[in-house]
Amino acid sequence: MRNKSDCMDKSITFTLQDVELAEAYQFLASLLPRNKTRYLAIKLSIPILALFTLIYFHGASTLLGWILTLGLSVLWILKISRWLWTIYLHNQVSGLFKETLANARYIPVTAVFSDDIQIAGQTLTYSDIQRIVPLAHTLLFFHAPHQMFILPLRVLGEAQEVEAFCRGILKRQASEAAEKETKEEC
Repeated sequence: MRNKSDCMDKSITFTLQDVELAEAYQFLASLLPRNKTRYLAIKLSIPILALFTLIYFHGASTLLGWILTLGLSVLWILKISRWLWTIYLHNQVSGLFKETLANARYIPVTAVFSDDIQIAGQTLTYSDIQRIVPLAHTLLFFHAPHQMFILPLRVLGEAQEVEAFCRGILKRQASEAAEKETKEEC
């Protein structure tokens, strides 16, 4: 039996904003296989070019050449490539918005988290949620292959409230999994 203290009774009505939808699309775009390859190419291009340049101009014999190449490579991989990747994803999603979503009007959506999850006419159990992805402005809930819903962080409150909300969902998932396991054993 489900413990009533586990029960999340939360009803949230919200209207998505462009920045929230764009953030979700940027995350999804980063998962595409072609974009993973592009990210790897961006990340490794300058370090490889710097290494070849160092070898070609015989700078490999000097310690200063190696230090500069190593420093540039580390800076590129840890900072600059990520910055360029973010710009690339932003431009890719901005193009999508201009082409297809320029006149999009968002409607209010109500998400109810109680014994199950009801959102946009769909009813899900907590065990249907396969992954929760926290982003800067949203939480993405993946519940089936190629299906997700977006919950803006602004409707959940401060960071502690968002964390408590996610903990509650994970607790419910564990509870449902335990119930299912108990039923299967019987």
